[in-house]
Amino acid sequence: MEWEDQGIVLSVRRHGESSAILSVFTSGHGRCLGLVKGGMSKGQKSTLQKGNFLAIKWRARLEAHLGTFSCNLLKSNTMKFMDDALKISVLNSACSVVDLVLPEREEYQNFYLQFFSLIDNLSESRFIINYIFWEIDLLQSLGFGLDLSRCCVSGEKEDLFYLSPKTGRAVSEKKGKPYHDRLFPLPSFLINRTNSDSISSVEIKNAFNITTYFLGRYVFGVDKKEPWDRKQLVDRLIKMDTMSSS
Repeated sequence: MEWEDQGIVLSVRRHGESSAILSVFTSGHGRCLGLVKGGMSKGQKSTLQKGNFLAIKWRARLEAHLGTFSCNLLKSNTMKFMDDALKISVLNSACSVVDLVLPEREEYQNFYLQFFSLIDNLSESRFIINYIFWEIDLLQSLGFGLDLSRCCVSGEKEDLFYLSPKTGRAVSEKKGKPYHDRLFPLPSFLINRTNSDSISSVEIKNAFNITTYFLGRYVFGVDKKEPWDRKQLVDRLIKMDTMSSS
């Protein structure tokens, strides 16, 4: 059996002396694993970097087998920002999260396009906001989407100010004020899906508090611990915010 597709490198681990097990998120076949012969060689290492966009061919005798990949580099997505530690941290976090939470060989074409867009646009100045939107999209793709369209108590669409940790639904300022200590502050840019320079570090922190909570509750759960790369990204952002405010 064999198929051809395009995809983004999620992770690579050594197998034997010189081969590698490649995890790749593909357009038409979802997250797939395969053996790359000679994958740890100098010639292959640069091709199999996290976030790189590949043309791949998978072959196996039976569909249930691991199979082998042959890979050609279509685009290196890391060369543009190799000296930017924060962008590399975002790339590593996104790849590690996808590698952990997506089931193998299940197609997620819409989410693949969102993932591709995130990686392809990391050179933009407001890439952190794009990453937050992407985590919101991940929750939606896995069936745990947040409802930010209206107040879950009154049904009103205006003055949305909080988010309920129990329901993942927005709450207006008036209805939520008596319970404000039990609710998440809801950044307005999440409601309007806007990305601008006026978004404050406090709003970014509040947005990460929301996605961290719901990813931990519904996606990472008991069996899947939050990836170290994501923890490192959040820690890096907190340190940057602390330094800028001191």
